[in-house]
Amino acid sequence: MADRTQVAQRAAPTLSPDDLERVEQFTREPFTPDLDAMEPGTARRRAFDAALAEIEEGREHPSVEWRRDYALMLGVPAQRKAWMSRHGHRLEKRDAENNLVCPESGWRYAEAEPGKLRCLDWPEDKALEPAT
Repeated sequence: MADRTQVAQRAAPTLSPDDLERVEQFTREPFTPDLDAMEPGTARRRAFDAALAEIEEGREHPSVEWRRDYALMLGVPAQRKAWMSRHGHRLEKRDAENNLVCPESGWRYAEAEPGKLRCLDWPEDKALEPAT
């Protein structure tokens, strides 16, 4: 059986400083230039490659799917440390009803069930409108 890491390393394009900057601006996430963290096949590199693909599709903001798949997860094994808004912000502020509130949009979020966050102000299956 082939070593998947070696296969991924051969297949993955090299990172350019321009791509790194574009992805960081797009996701509002710092992508470390640490070579180990950005090796092909790592979670960080998969998030980076997926964001770059969305940029190349012409998106202006990360999709809901990107945010869901690459939410802020830390540790081994990974544990969710925070929820992220559809606009890419860490959700920390709560309103009077204990809903999490996005600092950019003001949209409210509630945990629909353990481990599943739902936006109360925008349909989950509807794309974000372009920024004005």
